[in-house]
Amino acid sequence: MLPPRVRIGAPGPGRLGSGLAAGLAGIVRWPRRPGPSGRCPSGRARRWGGPGGESFSRRRRTVSRTAPGFNSVRHPAKPGEPSVLVVDAELYTKPDTRTGLRRDQVYGELRRRLMLGEFALRSRLVEERLATLLRVSRTPVREALVRLLADGLVERGEDGGYYVAQPDLTDLRDLYELRITLELRGISRALEPGVRGHDPALLEPLRDQWRSLRDDQPEPDPQFVLMDEDFHVTMSRASGNAALTGTLASVNARIRAVRMYDFLTADRITLTILQHMEIVEEVLAGRLEDALRAMRRHVGESMDVVERRAARAITQMALNRGRRHDVDRGSH
Repeated sequence: MLPPRVRIGAPGPGRLGSGLAAGLAGIVRWPRRPGPSGRCPSGRARRWGGPGGESFSRRRRTVSRTAPGFNSVRHPAKPGEPSVLVVDAELYTKPDTRTGLRRDQVYGELRRRLMLGEFALRSRLVEERLATLLRVSRTPVREALVRLLADGLVERGEDGGYYVAQPDLTDLRDLYELRITLELRGISRALEPGVRGHDPALLEPLRDQWRSLRDDQPEPDPQFVLMDEDFHVTMSRASGNAALTGTLASVNARIRAVRMYDFLTADRITLTILQHMEIVEEVLAGRLEDALRAMRRHVGESMDVVERRAARAITQMALNRGRRHDVDRGSH
């Protein structure tokens, strides 16, 4: 039974969301002895916080909608009239998947532009300008910048702003040399007497996974680097040397930001999948010498592509440095 101070009115069109939230759109609560200004007895406005910092005040005449799941309803204009009970529609309606898609789309588009060198080197990425450029609100842009910072594609300045980071090719060849040494050792150690062979319980599911990727190839995406890393770490783990695997994972983390350049086109995704399948099938069949040759070729080709594409992006960033880019204009 509803409390005596709460009653249900007729929901109006364009009020709350679907489902139970729509049925609750007319719930109102009568304020206790409002003052002449219509405020609560304490004279202070009551507020509710929402995700992302949204707030709703009984002092305002209109509760604004600033995020999906919160709904705009009318506040009484005169003292003594019923005040609307704000209902969080996220509790009663299905999540809006379009919001998640838009966030991922903004992140993906900014990442693509950064990796193609469309923003000038060391230029400041201002939320308002990026939001205007992509025709979205500032919230998905802000979230995308945080993710890009973790990717190593942007960096924080002393003023707290986000700036375009330059791909670091300084130690790339040295780290790739270390990587290939670790990868080859993970295969060749099984050739030594007394060393147990690779664990098929790890390699057979890995083979099946990459067969599925061959049959249903994903779109080009820099984040494919994570799947690639998982393949190589699993191959190393199957060799039985945990220290070898830990070192390989550490090297992968150091070159991840640059290695993302390897997966910008469909041909590189296709070739990577086929080469991975070749390597794991050779190991499972016990043809370790063939597996070593396939692994060396695979990693060497990847390094050449990464180095070439990253250098091209740096060149494009440098060319853009001379002009005043939209995203950093008026940033200070």
